[in-house]
Amino acid sequence: MEKYSIKKKVDHEIDLLLSTVRDFAVKELFELIKTEQCLVYPVTDKSLIAGRYHINFNELEQAWVVSNYYDEIIHNFYSKSTAVYYAIAMIKQKYTLADDLLKKDKIFQSSRAEFILYDGRLKTATKTNDDFKLNLYVCKFEEARSKLKRAVNELEKTLKTAKYLNKSGI
Repeated sequence: MEKYSIKKKVDHEIDLLLSTVRDFAVKELFELIKTEQCLVYPVTDKSLIAGRYHINFNELEQAWVVSNYYDEIIHNFYSKSTAVYYAIAMIKQKYTLADDLLKKDKIFQSSRAEFILYDGRLKTATKTNDDFKLNLYVCKFEEARSKLKRAVNELEKTLKTAKYLNKSGI
């Protein structure tokens, strides 16, 4: 009986100590966030916090959602790295770079949607054996594919710029 009460007291003390450490860590983390430092840390495998921005993966839209401290959605990004570098650019007040990342991601998303659309239409035109639709959708599909390649290249260039500026501390 006595061993049980001693063990219970020890467990209680350990829980108290751990809660104190956790409270201290959370307090310090929020202080770092308030100072606008560029701290990026994962919360879960599908959630990050970058400064005052929250980055979460949206399963329904298959996109990374960047929201501010008040959970107001700013934008849905296709790639995790674009979302993170956007948040970092906003924290460092590199608004031109953040705007460029936002624009390139929007162009990429629309090009990707167009590519998927014409891919599906080309498949249905192939099944129906309609030569006119087949020729039309082959041309549209090739145009959408080249547009998507250009969008990917532009987004990659912008990401490389963001990585360079982040590493160099500019």
